[in-house]
Amino acid sequence: MDKAIFYPMLGMATLTFGVVVLLAKRRFAAIGKGETTNLAFFKTFRGESPEPEGVQTAQRNLTNLFEMPMLFYPACIAAGMLGKVDTVTLSLAWAYVVIRFVHTLVHVTGNDVRTRFKIFFLSNLPLMALWAYIAF
Repeated sequence: MDKAIFYPMLGMATLTFGVVVLLAKRRFAAIGKGETTNLAFFKTFRGESPEPEGVQTAQRNLTNLFEMPMLFYPACIAAGMLGKVDTVTLSLAWAYVVIRFVHTLVHVTGNDVRTRFKIFFLSNLPLMALWAYIAF
């Protein structure tokens, strides 16, 4: 398997771990400031979240990173196993990672929903193209 396909996967994993750190930082800060007081919520995650918006957006972004990107990792592995790692595959993979990074920045900062949706939609184009390119 061509090792070069590992690097975009490492990029996505690094983004995911970065959001985990951001979430932890925001969550512990909110608890420390007394902005999150109903810790019983976390036993069942039922009802309205007791956390400030910044914590909720980081949590939601982390959830997002376990949705569509889960189609990214097997595509990269398939490309490596099928001998389809080339400039096109790597360009599509890196494009996906970069666009998802921008999506995360928008989500965890200003969280403009329209902008975020456009970036999300755009991120799916290289992912779909990656799957199509590997398949044919």
